[in-house]
Amino acid sequence: MNGINNLVPENILKNHCAIFLDHGNNVLIKDLTIKNCAGRNMIIIKGVGRKAIIEQNIFLNGGNYVGSSIANKFQTDFSFIYTEWDSSSVINNHIEQQNIDIALSGYSGGIELHGSYSQAQYNTIIGCHPAIYLTSSWHPMEKTSVENNQMLQCLKGVLFWINYPMNNITIRNNIIQLTHTRLLKPAVLTGIEVPNGNAGVYSSKMANNAALTNILIAANTITALLKDSTKDKTAGMVLHSFQKSTITGNAISGMNFGGVVLFGSKWGIDSLIISKNKFSDFKINNDAKAVAGYFVITDTYSSLEQNNGLKKIYITQNKFSRKKAPQKNLNTSLVTGKFLGAFIALPGYMHKQIHFERNFFSDKKEEIYFLKTN
Repeated sequence: MNGINNLVPENILKNHCAIFLDHGNNVLIKDLTIKNCAGRNMIIIKGVGRKAIIEQNIFLNGGNYVGSSIANKFQTDFSFIYTEWDSSSVINNHIEQQNIDIALSGYSGGIELHGSYSQAQYNTIIGCHPAIYLTSSWHPMEKTSVENNQMLQCLKGVLFWINYPMNNITIRNNIIQLTHTRLLKPAVLTGIEVPNGNAGVYSSKMANNAALTNILIAANTITALLKDSTKDKTAGMVLHSFQKSTITGNAISGMNFGGVVLFGSKWGIDSLIISKNKFSDFKINNDAKAVAGYFVITDTYSSLEQNNGLKKIYITQNKFSRKKAPQKNLNTSLVTGKFLGAFIALPGYMHKQIHFERNFFSDKKEEIYFLKTN
């Protein structure tokens, strides 16, 4: 795509994509190599359609990084693969930003799924932000899965974008590796995230317009490998609005803010089981105002307006372990945050809805701290 010769000018949408499809059925894109794409996406499949198969392709460099030391700085959006069709299958592709320092200083999306009955499986995704979008922007999404992918050196792994309800979504057996941010604005780096839970304003622009039901997050490995663990905040999962859902068998390590962070929302959280997960090697961040923990559970929305709140949250049979840094190697002037085993800041009437049962803490001093909010 001649990236260096096709840089996007300011305020102009140029070189829209490599392949564009609008409406249709039964399309196979296989065994291609596409690289150095300066346009808005590499592959765009949109409109009404079903059964797009994107398989065994190689996608290199796009968005902010187009294969040269000159950044594509006026790029306004990018995903390697964007599909709106139902029954889209993105399988066994290699997606890579070959210079992640340039790529992650701007737009660098990996796979973007908008349709139901879709899947992203066995892909390797390197240097993206996020690696995979799951979005119900224009209609409900159901029975879509993200399984057996490797998401390496990414700022975020799986990012939801919720405007209409999602139902029966599976995120299973993925490897998600977080790297440090190259963005100018600070952000919490996350393995799996549903954004904007506690926001008082609910709108499509904030992606917080509906609930998620029957979500399974299982057997994923989420790690934070940062140059300096005191600069970036990291969390394994940041979630809200889950109904009748399960988080089980995941391994989360190297975080400094939260293992699983639960927020309140207009829809609340109801009937969530978090079981048999392993949390290890957690660190302290450098935010003096932040309280970190294996679990961080807050609900500022419900303190302003009565709603569904958090109900029936079961945290059971999880294992928590954290290595203690030797005192001689611990620069206390740089480490100012506080780490608790679990930090729960909720209105008092919700406290009894959070059930800790049969969990194992390797450090008996780490505590479960309940803070009553108004």
